[in-house]
Amino acid sequence: MRSYPPDTTHYIRSLVAEDLAPMGRPALGARAQSWDPKAVQILGADPGIFIVDVVVNNTDPNLAINDTPNDGETSIAVNPEDPDEIMISAFSGGFNNAPIYHSTDGGLSWTREPRVPKAPGWRGGCPCDWTWDWGQGDELSGTILDQSDLGNDGDGDTFDGNIVSLTTTDPTDTPSYQYYEPTPGYAEETNINVASSYGNSDQPWLLVNMDPTTPGQENVYVAYDDFSGGPDMRVAVSSVADPPIFSFDRKVGESTGGVNPGIRLAEDPRTGAMWVIWGRRVVDLGGGVKTMTYMVNRSTDGGNTWPLGGGSGVIAAIGDSTQPTPKFGTVNALLGGTHHANVDPTTGDLYYVYGKRDPGTGNDRLAIKKISSDGGGGLILGTEHFVTGQVEAAVPQVAVLDNGVVGVFYYTFDGFSGDDFPIFTAHLALSEDEGASFTDYDLLTFLSSAQDSCPGDSCNRQRVLGDYMNMVNVGNCFYGSFTGNGAPFGRPVSNHDPIFFKTCVGPELSVPDQLSFGDVCQGDSVIDELNVCNTGTENLIVESIVPSDSQFTVTGYDFPLSISPDFCFPVDITYTPDSGVAVNADVVIVSNDDDSPTTVDLFGNSPLADINTFIADSGDFGEVCSGLYHDLNLTIQNDGACGLEIDNMSITGVNASDFDLPDGSFAGTIIEPGNSLLVPVRFAPANFTDPSPRTATVNVNSSTENGGNLATDQTPIQGTVPPPDINAWMADSGDFGAVCKGDFRDLDLNILNQGRCDLTISEINSFWNLVVVPDDLDLPLVLSPDASVQVPLRFAPEVCFDEPVVSAIQILSDDPDEGNVQIPISGVSPCPNLVIDPGALSGDFAFPATVVDTEGTLGCYSERTTVLRNSGDCPLTIGAIDAADADFTVMQPTFFPIILPSGEETLEVTVRFTPQAAGDPLFPDETLGLLTVTSDDPDASGEAELCGEGVTQSGIRVLATDITSGVPIIIDSVDSMTVKSKGKGIPGPINLQFTDVEPNMTTVCGNDVHWHLDLETLPAVATEGGGGNKSSYTVKAMEGNLQDSQNFSLNQCEFREFQLQLKSDDGGDSGICLLKDKGEACDTDAECCSGKCKGPDGRKTCK
Repeated sequence: MRSYPPDTTHYIRSLVAEDLAPMGRPALGARAQSWDPKAVQILGADPGIFIVDVVVNNTDPNLAINDTPNDGETSIAVNPEDPDEIMISAFSGGFNNAPIYHSTDGGLSWTREPRVPKAPGWRGGCPCDWTWDWGQGDELSGTILDQSDLGNDGDGDTFDGNIVSLTTTDPTDTPSYQYYEPTPGYAEETNINVASSYGNSDQPWLLVNMDPTTPGQENVYVAYDDFSGGPDMRVAVSSVADPPIFSFDRKVGESTGGVNPGIRLAEDPRTGAMWVIWGRRVVDLGGGVKTMTYMVNRSTDGGNTWPLGGGSGVIAAIGDSTQPTPKFGTVNALLGGTHHANVDPTTGDLYYVYGKRDPGTGNDRLAIKKISSDGGGGLILGTEHFVTGQVEAAVPQVAVLDNGVVGVFYYTFDGFSGDDFPIFTAHLALSEDEGASFTDYDLLTFLSSAQDSCPGDSCNRQRVLGDYMNMVNVGNCFYGSFTGNGAPFGRPVSNHDPIFFKTCVGPELSVPDQLSFGDVCQGDSVIDELNVCNTGTENLIVESIVPSDSQFTVTGYDFPLSISPDFCFPVDITYTPDSGVAVNADVVIVSNDDDSPTTVDLFGNSPLADINTFIADSGDFGEVCSGLYHDLNLTIQNDGACGLEIDNMSITGVNASDFDLPDGSFAGTIIEPGNSLLVPVRFAPANFTDPSPRTATVNVNSSTENGGNLATDQTPIQGTVPPPDINAWMADSGDFGAVCKGDFRDLDLNILNQGRCDLTISEINSFWNLVVVPDDLDLPLVLSPDASVQVPLRFAPEVCFDEPVVSAIQILSDDPDEGNVQIPISGVSPCPNLVIDPGALSGDFAFPATVVDTEGTLGCYSERTTVLRNSGDCPLTIGAIDAADADFTVMQPTFFPIILPSGEETLEVTVRFTPQAAGDPLFPDETLGLLTVTSDDPDASGEAELCGEGVTQSGIRVLATDITSGVPIIIDSVDSMTVKSKGKGIPGPINLQFTDVEPNMTTVCGNDVHWHLDLETLPAVATEGGGGNKSSYTVKAMEGNLQDSQNFSLNQCEFREFQLQLKSDDGGDSGICLLKDKGEACDTDAECCSGKCKGPDGRKTCK
């Protein structure tokens, strides 16, 4: 009876209370544990069993909510090179792509991987049955019962029930699954070599085993039922593992109808021998009970021959069995789920478990028998022992550990729940005496998610569990999978899931595959705990634990260590990195575990600090004026896993001097991982040089804390210094005009900064000492952009000058283009112009004949005045007026200085002539002096000649002229001249007579003096008194009939000059003077009747 097609119904329902506590007890067995499978413990003789629901313990947190497939007929494979990698398949979904469950952490967590592609060219309506086994080189092989178009000829002859096989090295990667495709696009059938099997194949079972003769070669074996015969039992063999190519196919025996043969394989890993078992119905006892013979055959030559029983196999055991109906637990028809076999990997003995109904109780119990080789090609059948008590059991799986412990998985049907749901318990029975006795452990008690779908014996398709489960051994550990209800594990519904379990027996060293110390910085140490667990049944003796690298140490333990079956011994391993690199090492554990020595990978990493710097605005400080600064924060970030130590910081580059770092080099500063340090970088240009950006580089030398140096981190920086721009000018174009000495004029010097940075004026200099900059001007002077200043410049001449002076004002600043600006300035300080009028008291303005009065008793003197004027544009300062000779004295003015404004204003100067000596009393002479006017007129001499005639005493000077012609003519010789006194008073009688008096001429004070008579010794006359005491003189001259006389008085300081104008004494007109009379304006003496023209220039009159 074929098991095809499978029952793929999604049995799912709502929870009932008894789902969580079947029959009122915990669902998990007393020794079942749901924690780390690496910590599975043996408590005395009772194993601790790790068990999880692969749908619940899944990387997809929603799978426990959304999953609905029934997940019947599980198969498990464990990677012998990495037992933490486990794969489970079940009826969890169809193609394309069919899902499997995959774990890489020993079964703690699982991932549903819909990765198995359907065979190319196949219909892909299944998988219907599939089993898997791991070989060497991470190659996982599988075989699948599916639907094919045989020959890929497109004729539509689809066969339900052909077999195809495949391999993969990565169950999580669809492209890695490889089918054999001799014709591209069509995968060849595994049963290709047996034409009668096309469409008649059922229940394929795959194992991978070493080739008996070729070292290093592995063969893939697939056993299957061929229902075209009895049915026939067949084994196809591939000596190529990736993908498998089945080169031959052998019949190993026959079965009978009425049951499914349930063909299964077992392998001897020591020799490469292969065992095959199946069942045969012998007698139908009624009520679904059949007498069965359980057959066995063996090949020792790689599956080429199967000689036992002449090629038909031999009977290993006989027993009654209820199959396929009534259904096991009313919901699972047994179509091959009554027997299984496996090989002791140490002895090569085969343990055969099978159904054996107790006719007395009607319970389908399980029995086991050890079958050994007799050494001659035959078999030794051992004694039959019961695995179970009086229970209803089915679907057994047997495995044998390296230490000989025999384990049998099976289900029991335990009755019905209060809601009439069948109750099953999954068991693990262990034997340490070669199957003679067993200790049974409950794994999981659960309610079926379905009830009988079609009551009655004819309904043999419902299989909520399936025809087989799977359990394998690796070392001293059992790994198994079975179908169970997920509700006790936390499913929110009642639905069947693949359940994974693991347990170990004997002294079994259980350690993690690796210890990862993570990132540990140099200078630090990290201790990680290595749990050395004994998951076996005997004391574990650890002889040594030795790391392969000196960076890992194990200290403080006295070896050997004895670890009891109920204990994990924590061993501290210290990782102290001495270099900044990752280290892959291992620690070797030597113990009495059969697989000793055991190696645990050690991974440690001593990461480097990772410096990462960045600066605001990409390091561009923008425009910064000289003398100012702008700061940007340089962020030094440690993106590494260890401390970053700053060794030093510097700024280099062409313009490094314009950039500054804070005081100190930050040497020794530690930046913890993930943290950062803000370092202000300052752009502080000292002066402007050019408008090009100034560039530099911030260098950060750093190292990993307690470690090696890192590459210098360099961050470019730049900034620009915009120039100041001076604009300077002066009012009136810098022309101060005319400013008199002692006065001043201010003009503003205007300075404007039309640049974008401060303008610093360091100096303002005048190249002309008469133009001064204010003393209180505070330099340097700083003008901000667009600011201006007015600096008053003063022109204050201390001397006069008539020619304008042109000079300049110098402005020194930090303007790069006009650092030395010179503004033209000019000015003049007109000199005063001293005018002395008359320019000399001589000539016409000479002092008259003045009596010498050396003692000052007579009071004789004469005075003349001259006028001082200032014809210049600026005031004239007269500091002094002096007469250089003792004969002359300045009488007015006497107080100085005197400021004489320009214009018409005058200063009258009075000079007194007091001669100190006289010459010849009968001849005129002159006394010279010098009037000095001291003034600030730099061009004027300030001098005027003084001249006067000193006479011995009072007297007269007489000139006789003939005026008969109307013009006075000096008479060449005067016949007589007399001088007589009159009166009774002083002087006494004087009568002086002179004859034939010749005229004389001399020059006195620039004037021509003519005379006939010069008498400087006449006594003074009395000018006062009564009674005739007054006196006078008369002077008379006669020439022929011409005569003239003059009466005059004479005081003691008087010297009189006369011109006697002789004329006829008859009173004729010939004596009339036709020249200018007294008081009329004149220019020369000759114009006057008196012969004298006196007075200032332009105002002379006849005297």
